[in-house]
This record gives sequence, structure tokens and C-alpha cells, in this order.
Amino acid sequence: MLARVPSVSDSNANRVALYSFARWNDGDYDSIPIPYNDAVYCSELIWDSYYNSANVELNDNSIYPLGIITPDDLLMSSFVQSVMAYTPIID
Repeated sequence: MLARVPSVSDSNANRVALYSFARWNDGDYDSIPIPYNDAVYCSELIWDSYYNSANVELNDNSIYPLGIITPDDLLMSSFVQSVMAYTPIID
């Protein structure tokens, strides 16, 4: 899935990408979703990057239970727009 946040300008999108890369490169990665620690998991990294580098909240209050944000939560957010979807090739 390729998605975008329409409310984010190109300059802020660049800031989000740089923050995300630095956070990924310098931090610990959670292989399972564990909220409220110093490590991040995949969708938490996206949420954290937008929130902390561009002050953009991708969280609809109806989602994000117990502090865990999933890829589906991000895609269902009213702040995120799907650009392209793909179907995996199954042999």
C-alpha cells in the first residue's frame, strides 16, 4: 500500500522522511508491537515520525486501542489517503 497525508507540505514531508530515517537508523526496533517504550515497530515509526517531526496527528480517536497502532489503523485514518494498493503474487 502506498499512502500519503494530503495535509503535509513537501517541505514537511521531507522533514518526516529524514526524522523517520534517523529514528530507524539510530533506534531499537520492536519485532512485536509494544507501545510506550523507546523501541518502535513498523506502523508506530510512521505515526511517531509524522507526530514528532511535523506535528501531524494521524490518529483518529476511534482507532489506536491500548496505545498500539497497526498498519490498518493508519490506512483507516481520515488523515491518510491511499494512493496505490497491490496484491501479492501467490504461486
